[in-house]
Amino acid sequence: MPKVPTGLCHENRLGACRPNCRGLPLAAWPQSLHTGSMAENHPFTIRIEPHADGERRYRWSIYESEMLRDHSPESYATIREADFHANKAMQRLITTWRIGK
Repeated sequence: MPKVPTGLCHENRLGACRPNCRGLPLAAWPQSLHTGSMAENHPFTIRIEPHADGERRYRWSIYESEMLRDHSPESYATIREADFHANKAMQRLITTWRIGK
């Protein structure tokens, strides 16, 4: 957040007023620019790992506090594809977790 000048008017960094300044005080910044609620931290993490059969395919697992919560029902051709499906599954878990809180 930029600092508001502390002078009576529109001082710049050198302490000089802008042209046509009337010497009026500046409005102060609000205490907080954040108006929404803080995001809650969920306990889920995603791990993307190579498939056990070694065919350059990937599987995802979702852990809740270091315990396996869910895993992919199939393998994926790329890490990006596995990550995409893992994030969709994790969003469902987060929604359920928030409702149950």
